Amino acid sequence: MAAPNGTKHSPHQQVIDLVNAISGQKGTLTLPRIFIKVAGDPLAGLFLSEVVWNTDKSARDDGFFWKSAREWKEELELSYAQVKRITSQLEAAGLIETRLMKAQGAPTMHYRPIMDNVITAILDFLENQKDRNSIKHDIENRQSDKSIDSQESEESITTHDTTLTTTHEQATPVPAGDAPAPLITFQDWLTVLRERKNRQAVIVQMHETLYPNHDPPSFGYAAKVARAVGGWSMLAKDLWELSARPPVGDVLAYIQRMHQNKRKPEATPDDYAADAAQLNAAAEARLAAEPEPTTPEAERWAAVKEELHSRLDGPTWETYIEPTEALEQTNGTLRVRAPSAEIAEWNNTRLSRPIAAAMAAVAGGVGVEFVEEDK
Repeated sequence: MAAPNGTKHSPHQQVIDLVNAISGQKGTLTLPRIFIKVAGDPLAGLFLSEVVWNTDKSARDDGFFWKSAREWKEELELSYAQVKRITSQLEAAGLIETRLMKAQGAPTMHYRPIMDNVITAILDFLENQKDRNSIKHDIENRQSDKSIDSQESEESITTHDTTLTTTHEQATPVPAGDAPAPLITFQDWLTVLRERKNRQAVIVQMHETLYPNHDPPSFGYAAKVARAVGGWSMLAKDLWELSARPPVGDVLAYIQRMHQNKRKPEATPDDYAADAAQLNAAAEARLAAEPEPTTPEAERWAAVKEELHSRLDGPTWETYIEPTEALEQTNGTLRVRAPSAEIAEWNNTRLSRPIAAAMAAVAGGVGVEFVEEDK
């Protein structure tokens, strides 16, 4: 690559020129850090940011917009499986909603942010972060006070040839890594926990202090684990005790598993016999509740669905074929139930050729007709 004056650029400069050429509005993804905190991870934050941005550009009055799997891949480099996981994650958190509606004549997934919940989540995070900073300041003051008290105590008990030093009862175990142990006791943490209304912020700050080499948990995650293990004080106690020998990986997940194992009493032969009897009773109940054996139509359509699974791409098969069920076969035509009129119409028209090919391969000359679910 040559410069305008005819001189050659160095390899380093060529890389810089290439980056500048491909960067810009279309080549750059901008992600506010707050979206990562609210959504839970960078990919979910990127997706949430894109959903919020696109809803204002929607032509629909209700704010819903649609994107195909190919467009998500092109714009965010997210695969279909990643979009599906992130969508479920954000829906479970109450941050977005989805709806299958027709776009360009085909049933397509539409997205819309639940803005009240997004705004509330952002404000809650900012408030929690403010409380964390205040708690950190409080802890630092307590450390400073204890350091002064320790120096005064050492001076007061120094004899003519021996210097006696006191130790802090229940002093903080040495955290993982090279960070020095703070001069603060477990009782100090409990005092802060009881004085503060925002206890999840205290736990997050405690986690960050005792486990400097671990990522701190989110506020919602800390609250969830506290409920699972019996309260904030119990969670604080476990964090304190484990910090002497920190577990590898997610500390809160380790604590939660630890409590789940504690709740399981040691099994006895009578327990195994009772479990076996319960399982047998459940199996008999399931057998009694099972419907009549599958019909030939259902078996035939199941085989056709398997054949279509190899002929269609994953998103198409999951949207249009997987939720369908065979009804009955009359006059050489198999009637198949679809979950909506749009999907029935799409299968009868746009997907008629691959479906007919699959039917011919599996079911011979039998035809197929898709009908809406409630018909």
